[in-house]
Amino acid sequence: MEFVITKNWIDEHCTERGGYTNAQLKALGLKVKKRYSLKDIKNCLNSLVGNKITYSAKNDFELGREIFAKRKRKKKKKKLKVKKLVKTNRFESELDRTKWLKKMLGKGQIN
Repeated sequence: MEFVITKNWIDEHCTERGGYTNAQLKALGLKVKKRYSLKDIKNCLNSLVGNKITYSAKNDFELGREIFAKRKRKKKKKKLKVKKLVKTNRFESELDRTKWLKKMLGKGQIN
């Protein structure tokens, strides 16, 4: 058995923000490139109206709305604040404290 693609079906299964995920587009056999605008994707999807697809592709498209690509987040180096470090570290003298501060500032660990 096959399912006939309709415009209403395509519009019903868009994401909350009105777009489509890569998983949805792959389910319909479309190659995904990052440079496509939403308008180009919608035109391409509208050209599929009336075509027949399998029910497994239909289910993949419907469930693909919940599948988002994971973005790799860059780890930020934590810079320590001078006030917190000076309060938490106890120094025997003011000279030890200034030496320690110069050392840490030189390494770029304190802003």
